Amino acid sequence: MIGGRLSSSFLALALAAFIGHPARADSVAVATGTYDGTINGIRNGKVSLTPKAGAEKLFDLSEVAALSLDQWPKFLEAERLRADPLQTVAAAAAYKTLIATINKPELRLLAEWRAIDPTDRDNRWTEAVALFLDVYQASPTETLWKFRPAHWPAAASKMLPDSADKVAAAVKDAKTDDVRKNLRVFLLEIYTRAGDTPAAQRVAREISTGLADDSGASPAQTAALRAIDAALKTGNFAAAATQADALLATATGEPAAQAFASKARALEGQEQWEAAAAAWLRIPAHYPASPGAPAALLRASELARKLNHTQAAQALTDELRTQYPESKEAAALKPQ
Repeated sequence: MIGGRLSSSFLALALAAFIGHPARADSVAVATGTYDGTINGIRNGKVSLTPKAGAEKLFDLSEVAALSLDQWPKFLEAERLRADPLQTVAAAAAYKTLIATINKPELRLLAEWRAIDPTDRDNRWTEAVALFLDVYQASPTETLWKFRPAHWPAAASKMLPDSADKVAAAVKDAKTDDVRKNLRVFLLEIYTRAGDTPAAQRVAREISTGLADDSGASPAQTAALRAIDAALKTGNFAAAATQADALLATATGEPAAQAFASKARALEGQEQWEAAAAAWLRIPAHYPASPGAPAALLRASELARKLNHTQAAQALTDELRTQYPESKEAAALKPQ
């Protein structure tokens, strides 16, 4: 269960109490009891309620079993449907209708948060991601992070690239480094499940360095890199090499570095070891600032050893140590 939600039996009892006794105030049900007052919405990643007497109470989202808003009867109906596993579609629709009627930002966030799970379970993953992003960007807490959609669509589903676009936009709008890093982690998961290796590698580098990988790739170049990666995955190495050459005719910068890496893999797939080593070496030679340059040097040295070119292999590992001493590839080399 996402975010440590309470048991369905307790949830049912809490909702029964709400329905059986018409509320004269808003209510929040948690394991320790039911608290009445006025629900203010989500504040600082928690549910805020002002009792009739006393100070504001804040409830961790993972502790909340049920909610009732006296001013919004439709909210209780959505909550009732949410508690029934057979009413997922109806619950998602009820929350969607409700959200459109709420103008107060903190209450709207509350409704959007409650809508994430049924929308996710209704296989409307892109909508669930959009709801999560709205709430998380407004209140980026660890608890809210746990409520991100987890019912992943199939790898070929259009919902994955559509959702990736939404998360990528949220990364650019993130206000803090922690939020930006968390959203990149989510984006990496999406690209990985979609099988988009170049995009996943780019985001992984961004997570590692904390910097955006501004490769300058055009949409056409990005599409070409994805097509090459698809050919590699299916073992169509000759086609991958041809497509890489076509891209290299115009590409520069990081797109070219990625194209050389793809061509090298295609040549390895055809057991053209010397040509593959040469392709790997084009990356540090022409694009030494590329994040892939250290790995390219390491792979070229491994291929040189495979071909019994011992001196060349040693020269390449020495270059790796000298030019990229802080890289993980240099750290993985045996001490001299």
